[in-house]
Amino acid sequence: MSNTNSCRMFFWFTVVMLLLVSGCTTQTQQQSPAPTTSTAPASTSANITIKDFAFSPDLVTVKAGATVTWTNEDSAPHSIKPESEVSGVFDNSGTLGTGGSYSFVFANPGTYEYSCGTHPTMKGKVVVVG
Repeated sequence: MSNTNSCRMFFWFTVVMLLLVSGCTTQTQQQSPAPTTSTAPASTSANITIKDFAFSPDLVTVKAGATVTWTNEDSAPHSIKPESEVSGVFDNSGTLGTGGSYSFVFANPGTYEYSCGTHPTMKGKVVVVG
């Protein structure tokens, strides 16, 4: 065999060996943990702030019998108006000026949606669990 043929054979032998070795090795990738969904535990009271023409938080979960208090920290007047027309769901707060607050005790389990009577695009929800 000539020197050139020996070099070619060595080259191809090396290429084949590298391919075999790289095919036999595994790369371990760290898997990111699966996202967890957690629901805040229901509480016996909740405070909702009205600021920048929004309710914050706009969703609260409370236990039956809990008191929810809305406080207006905005420069504009706002109100809390139940979305349901069912009488006795919860009362309309009337107008709340800056610093004004309104509280309501949610006695019965259910989902209670509300909005601002003055600014109907402002919406929120109270979920009451047994």
